[in-house]
This record gives sequence, C-alpha cells and structure tokens, in this order.
Amino acid sequence: MNNHVRNSLLAIVVCLLVIDVGKSFLGPSGPVPGPGPSPIPSGPDLYQVFNQTENHTQGRTDALRFSMLCSSLASRIDYDGKSPTPRITTGVQVDDLRRWARAYQLHGQSYGTRYPSLGPVVGQYLLSRLGDSGGSIDIVPEGSSISRRAIWVECYNSLADSAVLASKRI
Repeated sequence: MNNHVRNSLLAIVVCLLVIDVGKSFLGPSGPVPGPGPSPIPSGPDLYQVFNQTENHTQGRTDALRFSMLCSSLASRIDYDGKSPTPRITTGVQVDDLRRWARAYQLHGQSYGTRYPSLGPVVGQYLLSRLGDSGGSIDIVPEGSSISRRAIWVECYNSLADSAVLASKRI
C-alpha cells in the first residue's frame, strides 16, 4: 500500500474518531461526563495539570474533553487491531492519530497552551509504559504478556480515567 493510500485511510480513521469524540462530548444539554474512573487510576495524577487555570469550570471541562479524546483513541486503536488488516500498525501512526484527533477536537489548538505541564506528564507516563520505540504495536514486548497495542489501549484508558478523576476534584 503506497503512502498516499495509507495516509488517506488514516485521515478517514481520524475523521471518524473526531466525529465520535464530538458526539460523545456534546449531548443535547452540553458536556457529559466521560467514562467513570476506576477507584484509583493507574495513570498519572492529572489534578495538578488541569487545576492550573483560575477558571475551574474551564479546567473541569477541559479534563473531561481530554478524557473523551483518550477514551476514543483507546477504543479506535483497539477496534483497528481487531481488523484483518489493521491500518494503525506502528507507534508513530498512533502518535499521528493522537495529534490529528487533538487538532480536530480543538480546531488546531493544543491542551499544552493552557496546561503546559500536560505534555511532559503524559509523555513521561507513556514513556514509562511503552518506551520510545515507534515500531510495530502488534508485537509482545519482552517481559510482557500483552501486545504493545494492548498497552497503548490500557494507557489511553488510564489517562481517560485520570482526567475524569481530576475533573471531579477541581
């Protein structure tokens, strides 16, 4: 498959992801809470990150939107992996998907503008769980019992849970 076709297919996946995030976030009466967090999320504590703004309503809303983005990414990565011919097969493609989805969700903006510590906190968490390989996500790393794809899914679900918990604490 040439790069143009692969990029077109990835763009379609991103568009579907953005539509899903939008539908999930905006209900008939405005924002709706994301998935309920586990009692103690395994992801990083995002309270300090989203509590950086003086506008607590904005912090709560942004935490919930970030949660929906992460939850939707996890869902799409997992769904794609169940396809006979997955379109997202490398860590680089997962990162591209995340960047495109965030850009579409925020209309080109970044959470990092309002929450400068979000990128380093999330980056360190992902690095600690996944390392820095952008290679195949459909392999089982040495010392693990699950594929890198499953670890990506777990990470994004944990980030979603952590963001929901942060929104409740703000």
